[in-house]
Amino acid sequence: MRQETYVNLWRGMDRFRGESDVRTWVYRVALNSCVSFFRRNRRADAHIPLSALTYVADEGCNRNELISEMHRLINRLDHVEKAMILLWLDGYPYDAIADVMAMPRNTVASRLKRIKEKLVRYSEE
Repeated sequence: MRQETYVNLWRGMDRFRGESDVRTWVYRVALNSCVSFFRRNRRADAHIPLSALTYVADEGCNRNELISEMHRLINRLDHVEKAMILLWLDGYPYDAIADVMAMPRNTVASRLKRIKEKLVRYSEE
C-alpha cells in the first residue's frame, strides 16, 4: 500500500496546482490510495485485529489499555468519521481537514464535535 501511494504521488505531481498546502495534497492522495486499495481487496470476512495495529512500547499497562480502548472506539466509527478524527488527532487544523475532506470548515467543526460526543457515548456503553 505504501508503494502504491508513492506511485500515485509521483504520477500526480504534475496535477498538483498549489491551491492548497502540499501536506494536505499528499495526505489526500494517501487517503485515496488507501481507500482504493481496500475497495479492490475487500472481502466480507476480512479484518485486521486492533491488537495487530497497536505498536506502543510498554510504558505501563494503563497507557496501553487506554490506547487500545481509544483504537477500539475509533474503529466503531464509519470511514469518513475515522478519517476526520484521525486527522484531528494528528494535529491538523480545521482548515486543513476541510481541504482534505473536501467540505466547508464549519461542517468539519460540527462533525468533529458530533464525533467526539459519539466516542464519549461509545465509551460509556
